[in-house]
Amino acid sequence: DKPFKLNEEQISAIKHAIVDKLCIITGPPGTGKSTITEAIIEWFNMTSKKKEYECNISLMAPTGKAFKGLNDKCKNIKRNDICGTLHKCLLNTFPKLQYDVDNNIIDTKYPQNIDIIVVDETSMVDIFMFKKLLYWCNYFKCKLILCGDIKQLPPVGKGRPFECIIHSGLFNTVYLIDIKRQDAGKLK
Repeated sequence: DKPFKLNEEQISAIKHAIVDKLCIITGPPGTGKSTITEAIIEWFNMTSKKKEYECNISLMAPTGKAFKGLNDKCKNIKRNDICGTLHKCLLNTFPKLQYDVDNNIIDTKYPQNIDIIVVDETSMVDIFMFKKLLYWCNYFKCKLILCGDIKQLPPVGKGRPFECIIHSGLFNTVYLIDIKRQDAGKLK
């Protein structure tokens, strides 16, 4: 519905997010990472509607400001109750969901499963929080989409898992380089 055209890198990122169990999307500010996330969510919404299956997508970011920016952009997210900062989701919401599932409590405000976890500003995630993220991905057997720019803020804590994953070359990584956010200016 929106008046913009996706470039080849952005289309590749969307395809990898749909096909791969782990998708890594990196690039500087303004290259369309949030727009791609919105398109990915829309694809899964349309696909789950056709299959009559509710696809539960959890959007996360390390800080409240980063999450607000992503959440404001992705208005097509269906379940805001499973979205938030990494700390909120990984240390509060998901353990509550696990308790409900493990104790067969079906009458709950949370879904019974998470299908996709999307983390924005992943460069800020330290090794300890990343370990918790991987625990929950394993628990839910869900897809993981990591977005961010390794040249932006590093984690406050130990380790740089996002940067290490990208440099390892073990996983498909889509590099966005074409800045779309502005037509002219110092940033471009």
